Amino acid sequence: MEDQPCTVLDPSGDLRLSTATQDFVVSSKAMCLASPVWRAMFDPQGRWAKQSSGVFDLPDDDAHALLLLLRIAHLQFSDLPDALVIYRHLLQLAVLCDKYDTVQLVRPWISEWQAPLQAQAEESCREGCEGYEGYETWLFVAWTFGDEAVFGKISRSLVLTSTVAVVDGEERLVNAQGVMVGDTMPPGSVDTIIEARSERISALLEMCYKLLDQYESSTLVAPGDTSICTCGQSSKECDTLVYGCLIKGLRSLKLFPERAKVNEVELSVVAFADKLRSLECFAYPVVLQNDPYGYRYGRHPMGQGSHSSCGFTLAFANHIKVIIGQEEPSGVLEAHLTHLHEQKK
Repeated sequence: MEDQPCTVLDPSGDLRLSTATQDFVVSSKAMCLASPVWRAMFDPQGRWAKQSSGVFDLPDDDAHALLLLLRIAHLQFSDLPDALVIYRHLLQLAVLCDKYDTVQLVRPWISEWQAPLQAQAEESCREGCEGYEGYETWLFVAWTFGDEAVFGKISRSLVLTSTVAVVDGEERLVNAQGVMVGDTMPPGSVDTIIEARSERISALLEMCYKLLDQYESSTLVAPGDTSICTCGQSSKECDTLVYGCLIKGLRSLKLFPERAKVNEVELSVVAFADKLRSLECFAYPVVLQNDPYGYRYGRHPMGQGSHSSCGFTLAFANHIKVIIGQEEPSGVLEAHLTHLHEQKK
């Protein structure tokens, strides 16, 4: 466009690239050497170049990110920045590197360019999160530049801390701050992360209902000599108390009497697990001889007849620890790993 700034990277340039905010005069030879995609676009003998009259409109390309690539392609290294300080610029650089196959072009600079932003992103961490909170689209940056460790870290964090919202019939990830995760994500990542989250939620629900079935069987169905209580005395009464506490807790989370489906759990995996850990379970009281108060709840002074270990609190805590701590499902596809390895070369 005539009314927007124009940066001349080659005074003898034979191409003019026009973004939404800035134009660039460049050399087709430099562009063709820098990228196989640009070679296909800008080769003077190519179909696109013959139809363009030397002017190419690139309305979707970020001008700041494109200028970085053009500076490198035209060997203007002294004009490159020491670091990128605005996250959007880094993300858009990753978008263009993926679009134009120019990862190798920026490889000597990318680590230093992203270092300040990466330190900032890694500090944005709360419980259950491994950093990058508010920087979830860094997943695309990691995918583009072959950073497998960061890719896995962000994917796992999203599996555990994100929730799901439906927008125009499409499932979208919402981060721990309640903010919709951006659209710039690697192919298949959002669906895979949502599926992995659902598997963890399903495991937590299965834990709850499996225990509920056991107590229903013990207190309502099984013969009188069958119990779950490990104490050895007042077993039926103990089972009934624990069963009642379990029902009360599940009802408070709207998991009873109707058994919830995975898509009805709106909390993140970590938040849902915290709710389950906080459910209260009382221990059946023990009658002690010569005790002026008559009853002691939970623990006999000599350790005999104690019901303190009969509840579900410890079992829930142990199961939740396993579900949260397991490596799979991680939200990472084999196709992602293959791409990451290729990008790292």
